Amino acid sequence: MFPEPLVVQPTSHGLSIGYGSRIITEPAYFAREVEMDLTIGADGLNATSIPITAHTDRTVDLSFGPIMTRIGRGMPFVYVETDGTAPTITFHSAPKIFAQNKNILGVTVGGSNYGMFCPSGGQWTISDKVFNCRAPAGRRYLSVAILSRASDLAEYTQAAFSFPTDTNTSWSYDQQTGSVSTTFNVTTEAKEGTSSNFIQVLYPHQYGRLKTGQRVSDASYLSARGELKTFGGRSFTTVNTFRGLLPFLPLASASRGSAEELGLIRQVATESESFPSQDTYGAGKRLNRLAQLLPIAAMSGDEASLDALKKKLKTEIDSWSVVEGGTRRDRVFEYEKSWGALIGYPASYGSDTQLNDHHFHYGYWIHAAALLGLYDRAWLNSSKTSHLLDLLIRDIANTNSNDPAFPLLRHFDAYAGHSWASGQAPFADGQNEESSSEAINAWAGIALYAGETGKASLRDAALWMYTLETDAVFDYWFNAGPVRTFPSGFERVQVSNIFDGKSDTATWFGTDPEFEHGIQFLPFTGASLYLGRDAEYCRRNLAEVLHARGGTLDIKGQRWPDIMEMYQAFYDSSAALKNWTQTSYTFDGESRAHQGAWLRSLEALGRVDTSVTADTPFYGSFIRGTSQKTHVAFNPQTIEISVRFSDGVVLKVPSGAIVSDSKAVESTR
Repeated sequence: MFPEPLVVQPTSHGLSIGYGSRIITEPAYFAREVEMDLTIGADGLNATSIPITAHTDRTVDLSFGPIMTRIGRGMPFVYVETDGTAPTITFHSAPKIFAQNKNILGVTVGGSNYGMFCPSGGQWTISDKVFNCRAPAGRRYLSVAILSRASDLAEYTQAAFSFPTDTNTSWSYDQQTGSVSTTFNVTTEAKEGTSSNFIQVLYPHQYGRLKTGQRVSDASYLSARGELKTFGGRSFTTVNTFRGLLPFLPLASASRGSAEELGLIRQVATESESFPSQDTYGAGKRLNRLAQLLPIAAMSGDEASLDALKKKLKTEIDSWSVVEGGTRRDRVFEYEKSWGALIGYPASYGSDTQLNDHHFHYGYWIHAAALLGLYDRAWLNSSKTSHLLDLLIRDIANTNSNDPAFPLLRHFDAYAGHSWASGQAPFADGQNEESSSEAINAWAGIALYAGETGKASLRDAALWMYTLETDAVFDYWFNAGPVRTFPSGFERVQVSNIFDGKSDTATWFGTDPEFEHGIQFLPFTGASLYLGRDAEYCRRNLAEVLHARGGTLDIKGQRWPDIMEMYQAFYDSSAALKNWTQTSYTFDGESRAHQGAWLRSLEALGRVDTSVTADTPFYGSFIRGTSQKTHVAFNPQTIEISVRFSDGVVLKVPSGAIVSDSKAVESTR
């Protein structure tokens, strides 16, 4: 496990810890090289199980019988308490003591420096590679820290006996300014004296966006996420800027009611089998495929197709049951009480056996239901639909820490700044997430649903997750944030799979360049506009695919050329539309109708413009050339609202409508 900056591994003999001071760089991946340096245990310890005895937002207590170890996200210390048994530290290779002052030791092993802190009045006894902490009666604790530098031992000594007893994370979204704040608090207990000193370690996405007046020190650590930096204090706040999301793009005026667009919509609306028997992921993608056509049909004035699409979606979603316990394994969501999880059957990709990918799967369902709800609020607010959506949301993003049925934020790691997909993380490199865009699709769907139903706190939480994860994509998947995170010598423009200890350009399902890049793009919705915030980066990203394919998309090989073209529209919509007309392949979660509307809408709107914000969550801003701006706002509420943009533009938006100040796109529902 990678609580950072430490790496830890529970064993029957105690908690092994290491660091790893080198990044291995290959053409397709980079990984942190880690070897365990020492084990915190006790003489004769042979634990047969290692229960978790307590946890907070960022810490977990692992019990090894006579000793308990507390580890925490972003904490360089391991905090140890005992039942009176003398704890031992066993080094895996011969250590070198560089400092010794009674109960305090500074030790170098494997190229890493550690501070070892026995209680005052105690002493260390040393026998070869085994160090015993002999503490005075009643002082049943010690701590061990990975030092950023050997010279920092004195500073770490000041915080060595300030044990964290609670951690909590709070967030807020300021609708007027678009500011999203995240505060990380630590409550401490002074095991000795009155010191409340505390040392935390921050990721690049955190220290790059620290609240004004807060600073990190020059001490740093290595990680696969880039350079980590230390912060002295028990509380810090990061501030991100929310740049808006739209449930869908306004329709290009030139394509409204066109025979081509209507024909493509009707082709999907009248197809005989929209939902073949599929697992919750496959079914979710099919739901998204139809749901994305609802606003296009509505804006095109095609009421017959709109009604047909609504019927298909409602019939499919309503045909799935919700149960607690049972043996049925088809078209059912079952609440598994022992795991505190909602599991959909048929399952796939370990969603039932490892709790993998729930936010990917259920995000499609939530987002599709929210779009359908824009055209059938009675269905959205019905007890059956509300019950299903409530469970799906609580399973992947529960925001109530007192909920007895689901854990807090199962998939979203507030400290890492993004979500994780693997439920059990059975890998030496720790947790992982491949498709950041599918995670973001979930948070956007929750935000839209909450906006429709007036659930303000849920909406704000979803916008918080959406904002942090969209920024994290540019920080860690794209290496295009405010702080460089890819190691020197790694020249790829994007990675496809983030692990705690590794980043890899390969996907779980192949190394085709379209797969490697496209898995961070799909599904394309109005909430995908974050991908276009840097048009020049988009150009560089797709250039890597084109270079690998000899200058052209691999249309004949049917490797997602349509997904590449939808991404290309962020920087060259005309070329993207031209390329798309020569492409027949359609991704299984997409339709030609939606793709054509997407490309023509961006051709009419221009590039994404993040310099303008608004006092509503549901907005977008665009620019053509150097000065022609377009403002777009959507209103999910049941009353008319006025939306004020930061550049002074004001739009009046009726209930359920999307409004623009450009004649190039339709201002309609």
